[in-house]
Amino acid sequence: MNKEEAIRQFALQRPDSRAVYGYGSGVFKQASSKGKPLTDVIFLVDDIKRWHLDNMKLNPKDYSLIGKIYLSKSSVQKIKGVNGITYFSEINGGEYTFKYGVIEVLDFISGLDTWNNMFMAGRFHKPVMELKSEQTIRDSISYNRKCALLLASLFSDQTTTDKEIYNKLCGLSYLGDARMTIAENPHKVENIVEGSFDKLKET
Repeated sequence: MNKEEAIRQFALQRPDSRAVYGYGSGVFKQASSKGKPLTDVIFLVDDIKRWHLDNMKLNPKDYSLIGKIYLSKSSVQKIKGVNGITYFSEINGGEYTFKYGVIEVLDFISGLDTWNNMFMAGRFHKPVMELKSEQTIRDSISYNRKCALLLASLFSDQTTTDKEIYNKLCGLSYLGDARMTIAENPHKVENIVEGSFDKLKET
């Protein structure tokens, strides 16, 4: 089973969503990477709490006991937290191990249209795999990328190559990220661009 089929099957085993996207090094090959990365998936939904309550019935193993209690008892705003998204990691999906996030469509679109934080917008500056979507969501993703490309171009001149511009574009979401000096590979951005250069040109 290829990666797209595996993500599609993983999504079909969970409650219905408005959109589903795969992203990151577990979906798109990077120039160099260590080990087998998690397969990252984003579910865009109408009601984040309702989605999780439904998923607890379908896939109870996705949640710890504390997680089940927290999601059942907490307000929607608490569940959303600062970035509007909940993440669950190390989820067994057969051949692949998944990390998935759940975010409400309105929060997703607001994040991409306004850059009120770079948590989602930065992830969607880079190539993503669309499994399911709709035009309003695609329009936001396109607008977000055009803004990122424009900003990257402002830091470029006539001698700047396409690859250097894409390095600047993909690096936007890592500016000020402490992980880049401690835990992350310092060549992470270059690896993303090298591995996804053709896809970056397409988008």
